[in-house]
Amino acid sequence: MNHRAGAPRTLYVNGRFLTQPRTGVQRYAMELLRQWDQMLAEQEIDGAHNDIVVLTPSGSSGQQPFRNIKQLPVGHLQGNLWEQIDLPRFASGQRLFNPCNSAPWIKRDGQMVTIHDASVFAVPEAYSLQFRLKHRLLYGRLAATARPIITVSDFSKRELMRWCKIAADRIRIIYSGCEHILSEPADPGILDRLHLGGHRFVLAVGSNSVHKNLAAVLQLSDRLARQDIHLVIAGGTYARVFRHVRYETPANVHWAGFVTDPQLRALYERAAVFVYPSFYEGFGFPALEAMACGCAVVLSNAASLPELGGTSAIYCDPTDPRTLARGVDAILENAALRSRLMTAGLERAKEFNWRKSARQTWSALQ
Repeated sequence: MNHRAGAPRTLYVNGRFLTQPRTGVQRYAMELLRQWDQMLAEQEIDGAHNDIVVLTPSGSSGQQPFRNIKQLPVGHLQGNLWEQIDLPRFASGQRLFNPCNSAPWIKRDGQMVTIHDASVFAVPEAYSLQFRLKHRLLYGRLAATARPIITVSDFSKRELMRWCKIAADRIRIIYSGCEHILSEPADPGILDRLHLGGHRFVLAVGSNSVHKNLAAVLQLSDRLARQDIHLVIAGGTYARVFRHVRYETPANVHWAGFVTDPQLRALYERAAVFVYPSFYEGFGFPALEAMACGCAVVLSNAASLPELGGTSAIYCDPTDPRTLARGVDAILENAALRSRLMTAGLERAKEFNWRKSARQTWSALQ
């Protein structure tokens, strides 16, 4: 594409995520933009030769607190129609970075995307039919047109190669960060809201989608009740994306629902153990967030989670709830083990930071 001599080179960013509920992919997009905003301020990105412009649907979101990144409402549509019609029309002939899996179908030149996982293929039962069909078709299209394709773990790279037939040399692995959970002070008021009353508790975080494996987590409740230990489950539900699953709730189980980052930090810091026995995770922010907050963790030995936890976690088989229970018992009954995992987790979490992710992503997009 041609640019006037001396004119800044513009990178447009698909800002539809600003209109959506916050899950891991929206977190990823926002944290990258925050880092790029700071990098522009610190002249690590040359602002005289680079413009970053976030395109959003008109009238659908408030101005974000960026100092150096522009936010530009465009078009007249909303939602998927905006992304597929208004967005490509405005970004025609320009570079467009799509950080949240989805992108305009008709755009070919300058199309860049982060695909976080291949779960719509691997765990289709977790998603609504409409969501599943849309993303299966779109991933096939992006496999042929997007340059570059970024993903967030070696596991996800292998999954995209398997399901979407993308050549290995076309996929760039760039790990996400986790220090966002430390950016605001903990809000311990969440403990009073959940009526924990000073009880020890085990914490799980995730939507009630089948691949999060909350059924295995709930099987801990009777075992924990005998020790007067409670179980807290935090996370929102997104009916338009995930198929809804209902669970029975024992007396010592507390459903926290959606929590803010300060509330979540308080839960991580006060939990005796954090459990994350997912069947499928492209990255798995909660695993690293818990470690960054000094919490001992039991993680699934599946998908990307061993890649994140390294030697700083105990692992369980997500298909066998007994292994989850044994991991939790080991930490609850062995103070030295719990202390070692807490220290190791703190160090492990430091290896995943947003500035490094933002630098690598910026380089890949150039």
